[in-house]
Amino acid sequence: MAISATTEWRIRTGGNDANGAAYDSAQSGVISTTLNGAITNSATSITVASASGWPSSGNYYARIGPVGAEGTDGLNEVVLVTGGQGTTTWTVTRGQLGTTGTAFASGVVVNNNLARCNTAAFSGTDGTSNASTTFTSASATFNATVVGNHLRLASGTNGTVGYYRITAFTDANTITLDRNCSTGAMTNGAWKIGGAAANISTSAIFNSSSAAGNKCVPGNIIYIRGAGSRLPSVADYTVTTEMYVVQGDTTNGDVTLWGEYGRPFITGNGRNYRGGGYTVSRSIIWSRTGAGGNAGNPLLDNFDFYDSVYNGTNQDVLGVGIMRFCIFSHIYGHTSKPSVAGTYALMAASTRNAITYGCLIENSRLDGVANSSVINSVVRNCLGNGVVISSGNADNARSLSGNVITNNDKHGIDISSFANMSWYTICNNLIANHSVAGKYGINSSVSVVTAQTAFTNNAFYNNTANYNNINAGPNDVVCTADPFTNAAGGDYTLNNTAGGGQALRDGGLPGQMPGLSTTDVYSPIGLLATPASGGGLLRHPGMSGGMNG
Repeated sequence: MAISATTEWRIRTGGNDANGAAYDSAQSGVISTTLNGAITNSATSITVASASGWPSSGNYYARIGPVGAEGTDGLNEVVLVTGGQGTTTWTVTRGQLGTTGTAFASGVVVNNNLARCNTAAFSGTDGTSNASTTFTSASATFNATVVGNHLRLASGTNGTVGYYRITAFTDANTITLDRNCSTGAMTNGAWKIGGAAANISTSAIFNSSSAAGNKCVPGNIIYIRGAGSRLPSVADYTVTTEMYVVQGDTTNGDVTLWGEYGRPFITGNGRNYRGGGYTVSRSIIWSRTGAGGNAGNPLLDNFDFYDSVYNGTNQDVLGVGIMRFCIFSHIYGHTSKPSVAGTYALMAASTRNAITYGCLIENSRLDGVANSSVINSVVRNCLGNGVVISSGNADNARSLSGNVITNNDKHGIDISSFANMSWYTICNNLIANHSVAGKYGINSSVSVVTAQTAFTNNAFYNNTANYNNINAGPNDVVCTADPFTNAAGGDYTLNNTAGGGQALRDGGLPGQMPGLSTTDVYSPIGLLATPASGGGLLRHPGMSGGMNG
């Protein structure tokens, strides 16, 4: 046995890398119930739905809060049960192991996940084992709540350092691990159970260079705790060295770095993290503060991104996966362009089919996006081009569809190699405010149109010229008035002005859905359009108006 694909890891700024740091809810013998009645943040008596599995005597820790990622409401607490053992009414001491007393509603989960706190629940320096899965400690006070949690063995004579899942509880001094933890008769083992890790750099549990048993495996989620804000201004963690993150696989799935309790803010210099494929960043803010940066030296490489933010002072992200509902902003918190040129915000290798979906890409020191499909996104305020097309082939067909591309210093879309355009679809984009002399809405290096390219139903406003070395597409629209409700305020909904947004509200593809009885389909040109009547509104991260995306 070994670390399983269903393991969840925890990293907190108040944690310790010697802590157990992990919990596997799929392990037989884990304990879970729910609150039977709401509690205040200071109540010392709580009622649970069932006492099954919980210790019937002795003090023990229990964790209260929803499963999965902790929200900005901070609903996570460890309590110490000091009375009522064996019954469903417990006397508890609140806010244990580095957590805070919190009010909870009835029905909230109560389980034995002891990794969701700062401090280990059990620890010792007298661990023994004899090349078997049996682990003993004469000083320990183990109980049934240890099962499913992980023991971190930090050192010991003949001990093998690593994380070990606890599969069974025998008595106060003896437990069973998922595998052998020693090469012979181990003595003086230094160990901890419970508590989160703290390091996201050299010795991080997601560092691929760590030895087996000292790192996560495909399918794992590593929850990294922030400070409660979705857009913090102060870094929570600092990266000090380049790291290759453990990659997922097609059998067990992604390795996911998932921010909780707001978005954790991670900062560092140079290239920080490189994914190996099937690697996901979710709800995390990444920031580069150091010099350097080029296509071979990105902050993040080979990741999929979801609900994440990037801001920094140079290059950036070599994205070869999927970017969804993210913010890529080089001058964090600013609404104006940077003053110093740099490199791409997002760049995909020509042989990989990257997708940028529902993202805000802004304030890049050169171009916004290169060689990626870009769908339902906003690309604005870049010193270079909004979107660059320089590669593509039959195996990597790409689409630019439903985007707002506005106010970039060079071209809205720059096609530097039209020979590769045969596998691009460009439709339903609103390209505006490229008014620097010699810059265009869409620019091509050569005047060639290829039959395979679907280039149609795009709209233009306030560009020096809308096309250069390329013909207008079928059903393109040229606005004579500002189409946006309030672009300066970040509201890119279409207004109802004649000659502006009015003509774009239903000017996109498809106008009809082939093969269906529906005679008309509402398809706007651009992004964040308000339907003619009824319907919802998507607000991208970092923008105003509508519902959250």
